Amino acid sequence: MSGLHVGFYKATASVTRLARLTTQFINIPFRTGYSSWRHKGDLNVTLQKKPDCFDPTRQLTIHLLEADFSEGCKMIFSKRMMNNARTKNQIPEEQYARKGGKSVDAALHKVLILDHMRLMRRPGIGFASDLMNCYDRMAHAAGSLAMLTLGVPSNAIQCLSTTVQCMRNYIRIAYGDSKNYYCGIEGDLLQGGGKVILLLHPCGQLFRLLLFEY
Repeated sequence: MSGLHVGFYKATASVTRLARLTTQFINIPFRTGYSSWRHKGDLNVTLQKKPDCFDPTRQLTIHLLEADFSEGCKMIFSKRMMNNARTKNQIPEEQYARKGGKSVDAALHKVLILDHMRLMRRPGIGFASDLMNCYDRMAHAAGSLAMLTLGVPSNAIQCLSTTVQCMRNYIRIAYGDSKNYYCGIEGDLLQGGGKVILLLHPCGQLFRLLLFEY
C-alpha cells in the first residue's frame, strides 16, 4: 500500500550498507513493540478456489501486507517459533500438520487406535473437525500466551497484535481498490491473524543473517 515494492528491496540488497539500514528499520517494531502506521495498511484480495465459482462463501481472501513487516513476521512467528518448538519437543506426537509429517501417518494412527478399541472392547468416539477459518477466529489473548510458551519475545507479540487489531483493510475488486477501509476501533478491536501472503524478499538471505536473534 505504501509503494515500497519488492524492487525497492532488490535495489537495497545490492548495497550492504543500505541493506543493514533497512534491516534496522525492520527490527525496530519487533524489538520495541511499536506498531508503525505504514504497517497498518492492508489490501484484501479474494481468489477463486475453483474455476467459474463466484459464490462469496467459496472464495479465499488473502491479506497483502507491507513486504518488510511481512518478512519479519515470517522469520519470527513461522521459522524461529516453530524451530524453538521442535528443539524443545513442544509439538505433540499426534500433530501431523508439521514439517516432515505425512497425512498417511495420521490415517494409519487413527485406524490403529480404532482397531485397539474394538479388540479391547473399550468404548470410544472419534470425530473429524475441519478448523474452517481458523486464522480469522484466532483470539489474541490466547494466541499471545501460546506464543510466549514457544519462546517468542513479548515485544514482537505486542507489535503483531497491535498492528492487526487496528489494521486499515482496503479491498481490491475487478474495478480497482476501495478508497474506504474497515478497521478495529477502541472497544471493538480486530482479532485473528488473516490468511496472509508473505512476500519473501529476493534478498531474504541477507536479512535472515542480520535480523535480531532471540
